[in-house]
Amino acid sequence: MASICNEQLSKYNVVIDCPSLNKLINEDGVNTTADPLKSHVLLIDQVVGDASITGAGADKRQFKKMLTSACRNHPHAHIWIKAHPASKSGYLTRLKLPKQVRLLTQALNPIELLEQVDHVYTVSSHMGFEGLMLGKTVHCFGVNWYSGWGLTDDSGAPKNLLKAVEKRRQKLVSKQLESRGHSNPALFPTSFAKKTSATLETLFYSAYIDYSRYVDPAIKQACDIDTAIEWLVTNRYWQARLEGDLTIYEFSRWKLPFVKAFMNLPRTTLFIKPKPRLKNLLHPDHFRVDYQQPLLVWGLAKRQQVQNKLQRKLEKQPHLSIPSIYCMEDGFIRSNGLGATLLAPLSVVIDKQGIYYDATQPSDLETQLRRCQALNPQQSVRVQQLQDKLLNQRVSKYNVGAEVDSANNQHTSWMHEARVSGKRRLLIIGQVEDDLSVQYCGSTIKTNSGLIERVCQDNPNAYLIYKPHPDVEAGLSW
Repeated sequence: MASICNEQLSKYNVVIDCPSLNKLINEDGVNTTADPLKSHVLLIDQVVGDASITGAGADKRQFKKMLTSACRNHPHAHIWIKAHPASKSGYLTRLKLPKQVRLLTQALNPIELLEQVDHVYTVSSHMGFEGLMLGKTVHCFGVNWYSGWGLTDDSGAPKNLLKAVEKRRQKLVSKQLESRGHSNPALFPTSFAKKTSATLETLFYSAYIDYSRYVDPAIKQACDIDTAIEWLVTNRYWQARLEGDLTIYEFSRWKLPFVKAFMNLPRTTLFIKPKPRLKNLLHPDHFRVDYQQPLLVWGLAKRQQVQNKLQRKLEKQPHLSIPSIYCMEDGFIRSNGLGATLLAPLSVVIDKQGIYYDATQPSDLETQLRRCQALNPQQSVRVQQLQDKLLNQRVSKYNVGAEVDSANNQHTSWMHEARVSGKRRLLIIGQVEDDLSVQYCGSTIKTNSGLIERVCQDNPNAYLIYKPHPDVEAGLSW
């Protein structure tokens, strides 16, 4: 329960923010600082015709009764009505509201809203139980699953149904006692009374853990509630990082499917600007680009090109501002194959400042490393396990090439020669020479031959092993 409340998780988790109720009142021209003890009361509206309302023995009259009771019970409080997030017609929003009652129609985080109030009024909304988890006084005007257990104020609930439900629960307890050998439950009044009430923890365990089923959407298998919470928190964090409009700017056509797969998040609206090729030069999306909204480009060269273009535009129109330009590149564990062969990556990196291989300017990775705090024991163990797995499974960036066959002398002769030489063995890692990671690494050496020459010069007695870049080995670059 603490985890759900701290992470502000609810039934719907699209929205992570909620406005300050005091601030909203101040915007209405009411000064709350003059009366800081004035409380907030929340009434939860529901969609007309919702089955949970009928199941709770309620109708539109219960909502009207709830509004009247809240206004009578809290004459000096700020009273709020929360409309349903589906923006459908509600019972309370149809009524003529008193002056002291304000309506919240905007999308907001339920937990953050509940934290700001003292009393919660509901007919059958699940937000009532979330109010209980936060220690609020909850008034139920319907008979829902968490009412009638001694935790809620049920004075406004339909009396006949409430009595029937309590009687049914007592019968269930009676049968349970009989099955345990207690033939006369009346002989155990204390135990019986406790059995027909429940603690908040008992209700939570029964509903959230024992009654509910969870599925991990990544592996599409059953999981426990802790895994579901962790998944929601992690995904909400990443969705918030790229919330809003984003232009996918002039990507190669073959990259678009995997770029959309990475970026098409629920709170991100994508706009695809095609490459300016002859066959699609008259494509209408060329002229609909909003250069004031964030752009996503592939690689450092494209980022520099777009920055220069926007800078020229800014010189002509000084009132404009340069938007954020996100740079996407292959991740550190990319795939079982090469990007030059048009094989989609399994991981990418996205950088708002620069890119990790450009030493001439800051990058998001550099910033994170500079601000990174010491790992806790759990994180350290996880990192070590991942490192061990990568090394034991021999996983690298591209994962190409076959294992060396010890029976094949052609492949092992140089290895044997290196071992028996008694010399220090140095590995020289070749790169694609026109790659920007070479050009912007800050080194005066820009070629593979220059690197080999320098290593030979510094290590005249070492056994040198040169490994070409896999793109070069495949004949795709030089």
